[in-house]
Amino acid sequence: MHEQRERFRRRVERHFGGRPGRGVRYPEVLRAEAAALARAAVEGGESLSTVGAELGIRPATLARWLEGPPKAAWRAVEVVEAEVEEVAPAASSHGLVLITARGHRVEGLSLEEAALLIEALG
Repeated sequence: MHEQRERFRRRVERHFGGRPGRGVRYPEVLRAEAAALARAAVEGGESLSTVGAELGIRPATLARWLEGPPKAAWRAVEVVEAEVEEVAPAASSHGLVLITARGHRVEGLSLEEAALLIEALG
């Protein structure tokens, strides 16, 4: 059993180019192999701490991998048709009307002023 764990460690080191640090995402193949080795060891009476130390994986991570992939949280949704309101174009007798994407409205600008404002806002 210990030989399998050593082979696993060597595969991990080859994959990551050395010992992986914390927060590294293991490929699914390596996670499944580690989980299988840990499951067999725990069923044989070993602790996750012992197995984790030999595999180079924290016991909490092994425990999470033993639980399997997270279940998707699917929820039922209802799609409804949106009501569309006809809106007349904004017009002002005092110049242009500028309405930003965030809903700000500026009225009474000349074309040059509107261009400067749009340029300033980016």
